[in-house]
Amino acid sequence: MAQDPVKLQAEVERLVAELQEATQEKVQAAQYGLAVLEKNGELKQRCGELEGQLEVLRLELVHMKEVSGGSCLGHRFL
Repeated sequence: MAQDPVKLQAEVERLVAELQEATQEKVQAAQYGLAVLEKNGELKQRCGELEGQLEVLRLELVHMKEVSGGSCLGHRFL
């Protein structure tokens, strides 16, 4: 059974439009995924920096406790 060429052309155009939309959505999802990965990397780097600063501060605190004998009145050390 032969189909009407006009209907077939309309169906092809509809399918092409759907394919273009799906492709655009995939591109947007990929761009979003890359942005998330980049932000994740930045946050991990910042976390590492903050952990380094924390370690420096912990060492300074230990040093301050040693220098003060751990008995500063009115101050609580961790």
